[in-house]
Amino acid sequence: MEKRKNMSDTIIASFEREIMKYCKVPTITVYHKPKDYPNHFVARLYDMREPTKYIIVKDSVEELRELIPFGMIFFDRDQQDDEVIVETYI
Repeated sequence: MEKRKNMSDTIIASFEREIMKYCKVPTITVYHKPKDYPNHFVARLYDMREPTKYIIVKDSVEELRELIPFGMIFFDRDQQDDEVIVETYI
């Protein structure tokens, strides 16, 4: 694990099964330049619609995409989503 920028976040290297197994429906949302990480792409693990503290921070969306667990289904950003949302995986 890396040093945390936002004290409520835990920056991890990958979404390991040990972390995701505690989620009823694990979902990952990818962000571009959110307020807490204005110079990065961030992938946050959600449990259904509830955010968890687990995130991955990278310099490009391609780096994050390589870390999305196999079998998750891609959903493009909806027009009604916040502009910092890039995509979601369920």
